[in-house]
Amino acid sequence: MIGAGVIGLSCAWRAAQAGMSVVVLERDEPGAGASGVAAGMLAPVTEADFGEGALLDMNVEARALWPGFAAELSEVSGLSTGYSEPGALVVAADRDDAEALRRLHGYQQQLGLRSEWLGPRAARSIEPGLSPRVAGAIDAPDEGHVDPASVVRALVAALAGAGGEVWAGAEAEGLDTTGGRVCGVRLADGRRVLAERVLVAAGAWSSEGELGTEAGVPEIRPVKGQLLELRTRRGMSAPATRLIRTPRCYVVSRPMEE
Repeated sequence: MIGAGVIGLSCAWRAAQAGMSVVVLERDEPGAGASGVAAGMLAPVTEADFGEGALLDMNVEARALWPGFAAELSEVSGLSTGYSEPGALVVAADRDDAEALRRLHGYQQQLGLRSEWLGPRAARSIEPGLSPRVAGAIDAPDEGHVDPASVVRALVAALAGAGGEVWAGAEAEGLDTTGGRVCGVRLADGRRVLAERVLVAAGAWSSEGELGTEAGVPEIRPVKGQLLELRTRRGMSAPATRLIRTPRCYVVSRPMEE
């Protein structure tokens, strides 16, 4: 496995459980890429958009697998994943937002997704911390989230328990082949790792350089984002219980220890 993020580690854990000898190659530390800074939202309904039916279907199916996956991972590793199902509100800040979100809600209803349109008063009754100026919201009660950093720690522990290894600081540079088949990975320090199968799960870096070319990875275009972490003062309640989304940002509340 190339890449020790949530995807690479999850695949590695399942492969080790199936009896395979597994090594995960990570050029930095586990979770050092997108998995270390992602918000961890499991929110297919509120992220549904026009013309993305295939992506939505995959997201809905993946969301349905998370409760069992998180429970098994926590049991095996003895660590929390931060899994929670608080639901989500997609909030309209003004009339223009409300008009766009009403159209989106109609689309969600056509697809049979579970969501409800709320007026300003109803939205604020659910989340009193919302501004009095909100113009409405979509309530999606089945949405959830995890803490990706906690998931990474749990996966590393579960993988070790299943006999797998993580090689931190091992940067994959390219693939070795023989007879038209991949037979190993070349590392940047000159070492070679023999393998019958190689999975490239290096996120936004999967298509870079010789590795991406030799693996036939389609070009991947990263999307820039910023994540701001705020801590409440001791004794203060969380700013929101649900996931809060707007057309411009989102808010995820987690316990302080995470």
